[in-house]
Amino acid sequence: MNQPAAQNPDGHFGALQPITSLGEAAPAPCPRCSGLMELAELESKLVILCTDCRGVLISSMVLGEIIAQLRRQYRGKDIIPPPLDEDALSKRIDCPNCGRKMDVHPYHGPSNVVIDSCSKCWLTFLDDGELSTIQLAPGER
Repeated sequence: MNQPAAQNPDGHFGALQPITSLGEAAPAPCPRCSGLMELAELESKLVILCTDCRGVLISSMVLGEIIAQLRRQYRGKDIIPPPLDEDALSKRIDCPNCGRKMDVHPYHGPSNVVIDSCSKCWLTFLDDGELSTIQLAPGER
């Protein structure tokens, strides 16, 4: 199980993806834990970060750009991801924007991450550690 990322002294969360809090509250609570969400920046893109569970809500329109950039920047050893968590496929959450149940499915790229997405609002929710798992997974960079 992934542990919540600690905030580094420079204000970033997690070791691999520097998510910088902008200190401004988001309008809705976290869809995973109901914690406080705040605006943040990741790879110069606006995202919404849960200050409790460290989940990240990202526009589906920029998710691919963020992942491509993170994977290109990584110079370390590829890490084989753990097997797909079948139980995660049954844990549906509500979209914080429209309130509809988000779709739950495997990420269609490197890794075995299960993500939540809203096809109506074009939003994707990633749990803490899932961006790192995608970034470190073997495959084309």
